[in-house]
Amino acid sequence: MSKKVKVLYVNGDDDFGALSFESSLIDGKTGLDAWNKAMASGGSYSDEWDGNTFNVEALEFDSIDPRFISFLEKNILDYDACKDTNFYVLPDSEAPDAKA
Repeated sequence: MSKKVKVLYVNGDDDFGALSFESSLIDGKTGLDAWNKAMASGGSYSDEWDGNTFNVEALEFDSIDPRFISFLEKNILDYDACKDTNFYVLPDSEAPDAKA
């Protein structure tokens, strides 16, 4: 059976949800740890870092073309908007150039 591509979708209640999530990945914590926590909580969870609340949703896909990820990053995603809402393709997934 083919390995699924694991993706985290992160957003926040404030302006810096995704940045707060990234900052929370300290002391050896990884995106995969966050994905496992979300899966253990029914697919999503909320947490807080430095006074900012963020929401994490775990998603799985059969495949994601890495060229599509590059297209999104170069042409659609807005730097400022991504401080609050972003996605992370986990490195243990099949997709090359994973971000988290």
